[in-house]
Amino acid sequence: MSQPDTITLENQYLRLVLSRHDGTIQRIENIPSGLHLIQTPAPGSPWRVELLGPDDTSLWVEEFTSFEATGAMGDQAITLRWQTAHGFVVEGRVALAADDPNARLSIAVVADAGVRIDKIECPILRGIGDLSDRADSCLVHPQGTGFLFRRPLDLFEPEPVRRQGLRYSPYPEGYNGSSLQFMTYYAEGQGGFYLAAHDPTLAMKWLNFFKSPVGYLESTFIHQNPDIQPGTGLDVPYPVLIGALFEGSWYEAAD
Repeated sequence: MSQPDTITLENQYLRLVLSRHDGTIQRIENIPSGLHLIQTPAPGSPWRVELLGPDDTSLWVEEFTSFEATGAMGDQAITLRWQTAHGFVVEGRVALAADDPNARLSIAVVADAGVRIDKIECPILRGIGDLSDRADSCLVHPQGTGFLFRRPLDLFEPEPVRRQGLRYSPYPEGYNGSSLQFMTYYAEGQGGFYLAAHDPTLAMKWLNFFKSPVGYLESTFIHQNPDIQPGTGLDVPYPVLIGALFEGSWYEAAD
């Protein structure tokens, strides 16, 4: 059962725990392997929205005035809604089917007339640490022709140094960005997690995995609005998947 201040979605593969106060993802557990993606829940909004002003100046907004969550554990899905004072509303949905190792996150921004939405960064997963004390934690990322980062919690450094990790990795871009739409973080031989945009439209996006200023790892997806017009908002037409992996290798995520 969910605790009063949290919302839990769970099946035989995954357990996701969200805050009932602000919708942040506080816990992601790979149940068969016992691995936890988020080690220490960190404060902060689960999204950031970039607005464009009349002269194309940008403003990143992550504050909201109210939040509500609706849904029940029985249908394994929750609908989230954040109201802001900047003329837009963020609406999301997190679903976990009974027999699926992947949770699916959908997101949309509904804007008032005159508000121009450039991008939304969502989900923002904070507080990621080492997955295991018995095996190396590895990040496989499609930056350029592909990288494997061993123990990124120790390898990456907080900004403003150049070894922060992959803070902004654009897709589709196979040289200074991502050539594929997924990344994976796993403990060798134990299991891990699959993070991906299942987007057949190949839309512009960023796949990011880096060390935050507080010293933990952070993973985010940024979605570009293809039609930046006043009042059009942004309905991201594909889900972001957070999945459980069981082999502890990059081959499983690629498959």
